[in-house]
Amino acid sequence: MNPGRHGKALADYLAAGLKTHGVQIASVSAEDWGWRVDVNNAHFPLWIGCGNVDGEQDRFLCFVEPSKPSAGWFMRTDTRPATERLSNELYAVLAANPNVEGLVWTD
Repeated sequence: MNPGRHGKALADYLAAGLKTHGVQIASVSAEDWGWRVDVNNAHFPLWIGCGNVDGEQDRFLCFVEPSKPSAGWFMRTDTRPATERLSNELYAVLAANPNVEGLVWTD
């Protein structure tokens, strides 16, 4: 974990909130850039990254990975259904919290 990186409380909150929506969480772990919430998914690695915006204490960025379809040896895996479902659940968790302000959603 790098100095100035925050988001553990957010990652734990997201993991707990997503569980109430039926999302199976594998782990929450620190990364150099913030925190990672791993989601159980049999077909490809699926996770949410979150961390504070550079230099900010109370502004955060969350993203879903993979951000694009993954390619294997002989076939391409369409990750969109799983990532869209997870993105929708993530949005629902954040939007339901009255303390979340300025929620912006982009592709």
